[in-house]
Amino acid sequence: MNKSIKEALQSFALQQALHYVEGNPEENIPKLMDLVDRFSPDGWYAGQRSAVRKAIEEKSNWYQLILRFYELNPEVRKAFFQNFLFNASLRGSAIQNEVKEREGCNVPWAILLDPPSACNLHCTGCWAAEYGRQLNLSLETMDSIIRQGKELGVYMYIYTGGEPLMRKQDLIALCNKHSDCEFLAFTNATLIDEEFADEMLRVKNFIPAISSSKFTDYDILEHIETAESLSDLQKKIYFSVDQLIEKLVQSMQDKDDYVIQKAKEYIRHNYQDDLTLNDVATHVFLNGNYFSTLFKQKTGDTFRNYLRNVRIEKAKELLSSTNLRIYEIALLVGYNEHSHFVRAFKSVTGKSPGEFRESSS
Repeated sequence: MNKSIKEALQSFALQQALHYVEGNPEENIPKLMDLVDRFSPDGWYAGQRSAVRKAIEEKSNWYQLILRFYELNPEVRKAFFQNFLFNASLRGSAIQNEVKEREGCNVPWAILLDPPSACNLHCTGCWAAEYGRQLNLSLETMDSIIRQGKELGVYMYIYTGGEPLMRKQDLIALCNKHSDCEFLAFTNATLIDEEFADEMLRVKNFIPAISSSKFTDYDILEHIETAESLSDLQKKIYFSVDQLIEKLVQSMQDKDDYVIQKAKEYIRHNYQDDLTLNDVATHVFLNGNYFSTLFKQKTGDTFRNYLRNVRIEKAKELLSSTNLRIYEIALLVGYNEHSHFVRAFKSVTGKSPGEFRESSS
């Protein structure tokens, strides 16, 4: 089969699989893995499939991280899966194997670059504080490395440093030039402002890996350096990565509370409009299905019931404090149909709007 046709078919199959998962990730990911295992040729990415299967069965930190991808902006998630799963893992590994056979050498799955060795912080004991701003890779050099890397099948690029975001304009330029690659930057996040956040959302293929003071990359290096054998080194690497994933999942759980708080604020300010679940989900940059599940999990109530209750509470205030007609109050709190408003009001209060007004006067 022609190589380009094969790649197109693989990409199409991946997109169909991801579309299937979108509806209910927690339920459909295990089903998708069953299909992959059933129809895959013997030995096809056996190690990777086994690792994914184990993560799903154990509901490990890795599995929790996979589910968290469904909090991402849908277009960012789509770009990530295309670049990371297809380009870097499937298409890229095939090219890497060809190069390995042809040239007799190993090809890395990812390439690490230090855009600057310097850092905007000057932490005591950190080597980056001593380098100033002299050691930099030029934009042209980084672009050349990436172009040559893609010829070898490398579509994943990791920025370290120093602080990579001291060169954030150049990094965004590289994202634009190489939209088929995925870029990850280890960063202290102090240089991420609203403008740069908008740029990350626009290019869709840049991921910040934010350091925290509890378990830093220096802690990881110190832990790994104590390894006494190759097997011990492997165990320590797995442990360190698992700790990072656990920390990331915890930080995302904290973020969930913030997201629901922002969603509630948005509802309270816009309840009078024709507000839908997807409107609020879009406001907090979440997939609609995931937002619905998260909202119920965090509030104990459905989005629909919560919105109704907010509207009815406002209606009760207006019935008690104004002489507005009931149909006018219905319109003011987001109900275009008088009958719908009356039913909703009675289901919450046990009284009709007229009965409530009489009892509160």
